Amino acid sequence: MALIITGHDRSGTTLLRKLINQHPEMAITDEFGSFSPTGLSYRKYGRRMLRWRHVQNRYLFDNDYTNRKLRRYSNLLFNTTFLLRLFEYRRSKITAASVEAALHKMYPQSKVVGDKRTHYMTDLNRLLSSDDLSGIIIYRDCRDVTSSFLTRAKADWKNSEWVMKMNTAAAVARRWVKYIEVMEQAQGRLYTIRYEDLVQEPQAELAALGTWLGVAPDGFSCSDVRANGIGKYRKGLTEDELNEVLEIAGPTMARYGYIQ
Repeated sequence: MALIITGHDRSGTTLLRKLINQHPEMAITDEFGSFSPTGLSYRKYGRRMLRWRHVQNRYLFDNDYTNRKLRRYSNLLFNTTFLLRLFEYRRSKITAASVEAALHKMYPQSKVVGDKRTHYMTDLNRLLSSDDLSGIIIYRDCRDVTSSFLTRAKADWKNSEWVMKMNTAAAVARRWVKYIEVMEQAQGRLYTIRYEDLVQEPQAELAALGTWLGVAPDGFSCSDVRANGIGKYRKGLTEDELNEVLEIAGPTMARYGYIQ
């Protein structure tokens, strides 16, 4: 199976990927973006992929590489190896199936392979139109998403150009609503996980996910899961910011049980 993990930034996509990667039957790369350029020729696809995905001023493709000093070079090696594995499909357009085959060659022991990237949300309908690709979306209380996002925007992400358009509570709340609408439009073609349920009942949530993925439901480790991220917006958002979030996202939040 080929799988993408996505959702709004600060919704728990990184935690979910970590939990999935601890399962012996799965291997999910991080922000590799390997499914975004599908539909292109091999040459155009390769050019897109060789423009390294730059995330938080680090290169984060493959979880096997943990030495930050070597990360840049090890990820270039990883990307190059991946493109070599994909070379046999050069005579036709690159598809989700061919990307899956190349990833399986890199992770031969894994039944499920894929990639985690929040940006997949912007192209989700096209990506999931392929029968060869499955998706998981994790969503979280808009207030906590906004609080966490703005905290990172003021610190680690402050020099990122894309953050300049997303540095207010209103901007984050509007995008959260938009992404929930995208998720709803794709219902039936993906698996959805509520962040709060995952961190409060990890064993049950992961067992259900394992059943859906067709892997051993008891193959996950929950030792790293903490529920202390729920409700942190109370200290992270000002009263004005909280009011902005509720004005924009309140009706959607109510439908999902976050507010009465």
